Amino acid sequence: MIKKFTLVILTAVLVGCVSNAMKEYTVFNPYVTKDGKQSFTFVAHKELPSYLDGFDRQAYHEGAIGNELGAWKYCLDGYEITDVKEVENSVIYTGVCN
Repeated sequence: MIKKFTLVILTAVLVGCVSNAMKEYTVFNPYVTKDGKQSFTFVAHKELPSYLDGFDRQAYHEGAIGNELGAWKYCLDGYEITDVKEVENSVIYTGVCN
């Protein structure tokens, strides 16, 4: 548990440091469904930039999602990733706010 928490913290720090560079690698789209649920879609390249070689892709993407949610002040009570799909060169994350 501590190891996973440490990885999440390190990911968040790294995401914060390279978030401007990742803007060209990701797309974040917050929206509200017909039934009033705050939701979002996050699309990222399958391949991370070369300076992140060896880094866990999913952990990095989840850190970037958290960074975007914070920047948008969205999902303030937390969120759940409900679907992950790989499409060609992209990974598409769909989530819902708690």
